[in-house]
Amino acid sequence: MTVPVVDFSKPDAVIHELFDPDDSVRTQFKNRFSEQAIMFSEAIAPAFARFPNFSDDGQHCIQTALVCGFVHGVLDDLVTSMKLLLTGKVTAAGNLFRQAIEGICMATMCGYQGTLLIGEKDCDYWELVAENAKEAEGHLAAKQLAKNWNRLGLNFEAAEQLKATLSLYNKHSHAGTVAMAYRMELGPNGLIYIGGHFDEAKVEGYVAEFLQRVELAKIVVQVIDSVWPRIRAISEKNRGGHRVIRQSQVDLERPLLLQPPSA
Repeated sequence: MTVPVVDFSKPDAVIHELFDPDDSVRTQFKNRFSEQAIMFSEAIAPAFARFPNFSDDGQHCIQTALVCGFVHGVLDDLVTSMKLLLTGKVTAAGNLFRQAIEGICMATMCGYQGTLLIGEKDCDYWELVAENAKEAEGHLAAKQLAKNWNRLGLNFEAAEQLKATLSLYNKHSHAGTVAMAYRMELGPNGLIYIGGHFDEAKVEGYVAEFLQRVELAKIVVQVIDSVWPRIRAISEKNRGGHRVIRQSQVDLERPLLLQPPSA
């Protein structure tokens, strides 16, 4: 398919791009990768099925509300990352994929009953997050999870796969040659794109990107099941105590926002 040349020095062309639904790009991805889209949908649906009850169990104290908030963010990031990938915006999709991994790490550490080694000292990780401490910034979460791997005792089926994923999590999250390559046509024309595009020469790379999201969706389900007993235990321990959650303390999305719109 011939890609039209757009003159972005013209404001009208920029406006058109900003509101362009990218239908032609979406159609090419839909025709080629509908199977992968179905795989992703089937992988993440169990996480959405669990989330309302999981969230209800976590709304009784700040610590568990943080866990539920991070899990909600992971679900949002994964779905949005998949949508961006299906419009050929690979670098942007990669950034959200990285953020989803960070969310998994932060949810897991917030749900831990005990201290973790953060920097050079043992801390209650969730309290650092609640205080917006620099030591608990999201970009640090993957390395912190890896550092506390044994202490956390992650033993669900996909734990080792998550550990392997952590080493690759920032592949598309920073400027570099990978991000540069995804913005240009790998074929003989060597076009440089603004926005989304479909490039036949990148098909194998696209497949790998889709499969990463399918596998992470499966991991999310197992993370929910792994941390859920801890959520219940923490909530029971703190129910009625000074750490009971108040709306003014933490304002997190409620499960209703995860329900599909009515027809």
